[in-house]
Amino acid sequence: MPIYEYECQDCNTDFEKLVASGEEVRCPDCGSTDVSREIGTFAAGSAKSNDTASPGSCSTGGCCCGF
Repeated sequence: MPIYEYECQDCNTDFEKLVASGEEVRCPDCGSTDVSREIGTFAAGSAKSNDTASPGSCSTGGCCCGF
């Protein structure tokens, strides 16, 4: 199960949640289900290119994660 970052649209709380497939996500502060999934810093950071290829990296230096 992946961990996702969310923002509650009702109270603007940012939170992370380990989410099972099909699970309804609720804000831990207000209980609202009106939440949006955000791009996490880990996901955004792994998409940066670098000059050296490492195991699991594309030849261009980016992440070859299948996204």
